[in-house]
Amino acid sequence: MQCVRYLLQAYSTRVTDINNDRAGILNNSMNICIPIESAAVKEKVFHEDFSNPGVGGIEYLSVILAWYLALTFKDSHIRIITDYSFSLCINPKNLEIIEHDTRRIFDFDSDASQFWILIESIARKQYPQELKVRSNRIAIWSHHPSDWRVLAYNKIVDHLISTGEYQHYSNFKYFKYNHLINNLYFRQSARNVDTRSTSVNKDKGDSFNIMFLGALVPAKGFHHVLKFWNDIKKSIPNAYLHVIGGASLYGLTEHNEVNIPCEDVYARELLKIVEQNNLDMKDIKFYGSLGIERFEIYKIIDIAVINPTGVSESFSFNLHECFDFGIPVIASSDYGLNDTMKHLPQFTICNPADLVKKVVLAHNNRHLRSTYQIISNSIADRAQSRNAKTAMEWRMLTRGHIGSQSYQFNTYTRVKSLYRSYIGRFKFVIAKLIKFIFHSFSINV
Repeated sequence: MQCVRYLLQAYSTRVTDINNDRAGILNNSMNICIPIESAAVKEKVFHEDFSNPGVGGIEYLSVILAWYLALTFKDSHIRIITDYSFSLCINPKNLEIIEHDTRRIFDFDSDASQFWILIESIARKQYPQELKVRSNRIAIWSHHPSDWRVLAYNKIVDHLISTGEYQHYSNFKYFKYNHLINNLYFRQSARNVDTRSTSVNKDKGDSFNIMFLGALVPAKGFHHVLKFWNDIKKSIPNAYLHVIGGASLYGLTEHNEVNIPCEDVYARELLKIVEQNNLDMKDIKFYGSLGIERFEIYKIIDIAVINPTGVSESFSFNLHECFDFGIPVIASSDYGLNDTMKHLPQFTICNPADLVKKVVLAHNNRHLRSTYQIISNSIADRAQSRNAKTAMEWRMLTRGHIGSQSYQFNTYTRVKSLYRSYIGRFKFVIAKLIKFIFHSFSINV
């Protein structure tokens, strides 16, 4: 039924698009290439409900964008260029999946009308002159707020795509055109009613299940949760921690001596925290990176914790997926998480040290959890309701019918993101300076 609903939505958007074409607003077909480099997509199958089969957020959103645009606009020609093969359960005729070296993506640039959507790591692999030749037909699709790395392309490529308000304003003057186009989001399951009844109506003596959801890499901040785990257990003796995520989503090796699904360097950092705090790990369970089987775990979760610092987040698919299942979330009020968490102020944290009191609040206030479950579902609904608009914005951009957006710097979010923007620029200058000094020193030696 979900698939039918999405296809009907796509058809509705398509009818609107046809009417626009007849009016002379849009007058040529849409040809788009989206490269994907992650090994996490290898041999994965993407199903018709658009759920994440267990790949990184950037890779997932790239596949879903290409797929949804192909389903929505039948006159389009969409290509996904990937280092590793994967499949779609429904493969539109106007969508090609091409297994090819992403270091040489422009082998497929024979069509002058082709538009390229590149994440920063893909753009980094290409020669600058190749990017410059196609400057008005390339968009750097940034998935990080205040991302100083994209500055390397602001004189080469015309378009920057930001996915949230915070990110949009943090990058406000980096490129000739800075567009705000929201990520697509599809409701992951209709089972959130079960989740609400399970987590809210339990007796106080039952286990209190906390979930950390995110890749086990430093930027996602699991080590902060581990640091405060003893404090949480002192206040909530029946607390259990379920950790869903690993390093494989980033193509990193997960072999280590402590049976934690992360790289050895990060594993040693976590082990040091365990030893320093004398942690009892028996109430912490690591699942690694999961596909749709994670949905069954969601049913027992009372509260989730996502990226306690917000670093690297511009949208957070994980955050919205928790909301989809009616799971209240404790998350940072900083970076891109602020776009969503500003609607849930009682569960936001300004720094990781706030984790304990927020978890205790969630445990002690069942009514608050119940209220926030309702709010979180409305947030997930709102995110999905933007999909048709998002598709049309991409269509207009790729056809050259969208320009730079205006700015109004009069809210806390915008001021804070501008501050982060200048911090990002400062880091960029320092990094360049260090690189120059190191290079000069190497030559002299």
